[in-house]
Amino acid sequence: MIREAELYKETLDKHLIIDDWQGVDIILAAVATHWVPGNMLWFRIIGASGSGKSELLRSLECNKKEVISADSFTPGAIRGGYMKDTPRMLELWKDKIVVTKDFASMITKKKEDRSEVFGLLRSAWDGTLSAFYGSDDAHVELEFHFDWILASTPVIERQRSLEAELGSRFIDLKWKTPQNEEAAIISAMSGDSNSSEFRKLLGEQMSGFIESVKTREPLSYKSSDWLARIAMIAAKLRTPIYRDASHNIYDIPTPEIGTRFGQGLQRIAKGLSMIGIEDYKPHIKRLALDCLSNLRRAIIETTLENPTSSSIEEVKRKTDVSYETVRIELENLKMLGWNKEAWEVLCE
Repeated sequence: MIREAELYKETLDKHLIIDDWQGVDIILAAVATHWVPGNMLWFRIIGASGSGKSELLRSLECNKKEVISADSFTPGAIRGGYMKDTPRMLELWKDKIVVTKDFASMITKKKEDRSEVFGLLRSAWDGTLSAFYGSDDAHVELEFHFDWILASTPVIERQRSLEAELGSRFIDLKWKTPQNEEAAIISAMSGDSNSSEFRKLLGEQMSGFIESVKTREPLSYKSSDWLARIAMIAAKLRTPIYRDASHNIYDIPTPEIGTRFGQGLQRIAKGLSMIGIEDYKPHIKRLALDCLSNLRRAIIETTLENPTSSSIEEVKRKTDVSYETVRIELENLKMLGWNKEAWEVLCE
């Protein structure tokens, strides 16, 4: 791993209780790949409040040259006004890493406001946005490119409608809460993790990391076929299947092809190589599983751990949900293509 990343992680380890070092590497890779040509990367970190994820994003914000903060915005801010001298949010975001430390303010907007914001963002992912204001000369057409890293609490897991509204444009990382929660609380209460000196040092080290990776080239690799296969499988398996109160299926949306998801995974793989991690498969497998609901993930992980065991009984024990709920979700996964071939790809 490159020295700047090691220094950054050493400072984190000194001041915070962190168990998810693989997650830290993936976040650093998401930052590093910003300077690699390709489609935009929208990367979402889902974890409990106070688990340390916000400190990583706060350190990114210290680099005002490459990073811009945006914790909340409106449909009008996205579209911008039609007057030429009116600042437009997407123009300010152009070529930046956009950081949103807490997505809760967007999730809790009124449904109609949220739907409009997400509808505009869905269009924005392709890098262009057109807006009309009711007259011939009032037409704005914007072109832009930005990468977006945001954090959210697990409440977003209960807002699966957001996936439909945004068209599954995010790569998810489920941030692991420290196992020793008492030690984490004591560390936070000591004030050390919130000290201005710590944050200043972490920000300086993140800026040093950014400068070191801006000119680095990603390593070439020969596993693009594997990346495509795992993207295809994960994209299908995260497709929702809607059932009524009697568990009868009333809608099966057309599964994703996996193109966007594959492009995002490829960018993360390149970013990992840029920070010195050549064996990116464990990290990519993690992201493929992180994109699933907790119950679907538990079913698949149980199958991976012991394919010959009773999946339903084992998952029921691990998740503390009913036998019938597990049975239905296992049935959903099989309908979406979870089979021996999919299992073998994840085991590679």
